[in-house]
Amino acid sequence: MNLRAVLVLLAVLVVVLRLLLARQKRRALAAASAARGHRCPDCGSRRVVGQKSIALAPDAEGKSLELKAISCRACTLRGVAVRRGDAAPRGHRLDWQVHAALALAIDRCPAPSDPACDCASHRRLGSGAEVTRDPIGFDLD
Repeated sequence: MNLRAVLVLLAVLVVVLRLLLARQKRRALAAASAARGHRCPDCGSRRVVGQKSIALAPDAEGKSLELKAISCRACTLRGVAVRRGDAAPRGHRLDWQVHAALALAIDRCPAPSDPACDCASHRRLGSGAEVTRDPIGFDLD
């Protein structure tokens, strides 16, 4: 192998290593951002995380609907994040019993990401049953 071929090979290796390092850095930043969570309206920490989610059939306006059980790792906040269509999710406080029931309903669903699922959890949550008594809710920033 001549010197020129070796230099070209080294240049290619350097480019590949730089791409791999940039990819690793992006993944680390994304993981750190996800670990921080959303800001808690009660204690102010960035420890509100989503645990389990379920996609429901579109509402009367044709917007998709997703419910996600959320909790704060720093305090006792329990709730649900509701996402309608492409809008940002909105958090609503839940009693711990209702939060546990929501998480259990999501666990019992065989296909929580399928809005067309016809399980008991999808039927109950998609029937318009009131999940929360917190009508205003809070921003999940």
